[in-house]
Amino acid sequence: LVESSRSKELQVLLEDNPDVTKQITATHTYFMPLSDPLYSFLGFFETDFRIHDFYLGMHSAHRWFAEVVGIKRADYRPTYPEQIYPSADQALKQSWAPYRCMRAAFDGVEPIEVCDQVDISIRAGIQTSLDRIYARCTQLKKRAEANGAPLRPTAHEHCRRAFLGDTPPLIPGMKTNRGYEFLPDESNLDHQLRRLATHGFEFKDMGIPTDRAPEAKRYVAQRIGAMVRALANQQERGVYRALLPAAGRIASQALAYVPPYASWHVLMGRGLEAGYSRTGWDTKLNWIRGTAALELDGLFALASKGDSNALKLTPMVGMELELLPLSSYRYQTRFGFRGGFAFSTLDHFLADKCTEGAGCSRVRGEAYIAFIVFQLLRAQLGFAAYPPMRDSRWDYSIQPRIGLELDKP
Repeated sequence: LVESSRSKELQVLLEDNPDVTKQITATHTYFMPLSDPLYSFLGFFETDFRIHDFYLGMHSAHRWFAEVVGIKRADYRPTYPEQIYPSADQALKQSWAPYRCMRAAFDGVEPIEVCDQVDISIRAGIQTSLDRIYARCTQLKKRAEANGAPLRPTAHEHCRRAFLGDTPPLIPGMKTNRGYEFLPDESNLDHQLRRLATHGFEFKDMGIPTDRAPEAKRYVAQRIGAMVRALANQQERGVYRALLPAAGRIASQALAYVPPYASWHVLMGRGLEAGYSRTGWDTKLNWIRGTAALELDGLFALASKGDSNALKLTPMVGMELELLPLSSYRYQTRFGFRGGFAFSTLDHFLADKCTEGAGCSRVRGEAYIAFIVFQLLRAQLGFAAYPPMRDSRWDYSIQPRIGLELDKP
């Protein structure tokens, strides 16, 4: 949707103003901005992403003027920043430090020591930009070698170095370039956040503690979910207020799956079950959930004749374990244990003697497995055991159920 919208805007411009094609040319991006993932919306999450990309835009403009415009118009003589700031005051020189650091790290035309004047997060961003170009070009080299194809020539100096087997150069303050390559099936966003955390980027706006920086993707996903919920709350039409949170939850969970910290479900089998489970939203043990449920069993049996027909109300509490290797934004798998007491009308809630086994009021323990699709459709299969009580022996029942689940976020 985003890519189509951008292409449409450019197409409309060219259709409405045919002569403009002679007046414009495409600029070059020599290093990818930190805002690039998430269709260039990632910059909204951290101020330092936007600061980095502001200076990166100036760096790209400098290279573009020197390499493209200078060739097309030999008589054009732009004034470059380095012609101005050497004679500027100290405050102005300091404001140019990130740009100068990029020129030093990317082009080798400034003393690398100028990077010492740059905030650690901006330096981490510059180093990550280097890591990313080396990772991408190393990946291209390996693919070409695997396919027995020749490498295409490149004018990008750092990409050429990566083709030759070099690793990203380190700028002052950066401790290691180990692990700069893409991991198997790693996305651009995963790679960027991992490298930023490695280099000590401080996620100030998202409030991520330093020791939790490697989990930055979780915080991004949670922030997206919160923003969509806020958007939904501003909608006047009920259909949008209902659909937006679900769509936003799927979008954020597709980015980085995080077990929902609250879940409600309604299931139907022989009877009805309503349940609730919860976990901590910011804990490494969020795969462990406390759960409570209320089951109303025997509803369909009431419609038939028989002296043993009974209605049972069973409150239960227990624990659910989410199997994270078998969970994603598409589906979730949980295994649960719970116990409770079934109050049955068959013995008038323990008031009368009962010999009908599972139909009597008695203690109940249950183990179950639940499978949830898109955090919405829930199928559950349980095995309920009834220990000996009063005059009843051990008994058991199989509990298949299906229904809906609503999660937050």
